[in-house]
Amino acid sequence: MDYQQIKLDDPGGLVETALAALKTMTKTEPMTQNRIDLRDIYNACGSADGELVISALETAAQSNPVIARALAWAQPGEDMGIDICDAEVQAVFNSLVGGSVTQAMVDKVIGLSSQTVIKYPGIRTGDVEYARGLV
Repeated sequence: MDYQQIKLDDPGGLVETALAALKTMTKTEPMTQNRIDLRDIYNACGSADGELVISALETAAQSNPVIARALAWAQPGEDMGIDICDAEVQAVFNSLVGGSVTQAMVDKVIGLSSQTVIKYPGIRTGDVEYARGLV
């Protein structure tokens, strides 16, 4: 347990109140791998924006065989997907920005490369007391 970080995040007040607040704190962590398909793009962006991103991918695939291959892997049911955690894949999505595809849309897709987790899993009353120097 990182007691120094607990001390920095401690909202103050009663130990029990602080413990309840610390139990709900989350952090975003990068994932090492996350294979997504076209449905994931729709889910991340919404149907209208998802359609714009996918259309831009399809247009880019006409002149780039690497994107065409990745797009084939991203078809639902292919059991492959494209690894959105890969820097080169993220660069392809970033290259789509312009015209009808905004950076916000691309950021939603690239956001699938991270996950939100509980910051202090298993934190107990004693951890808060120790971080406060009470024990």
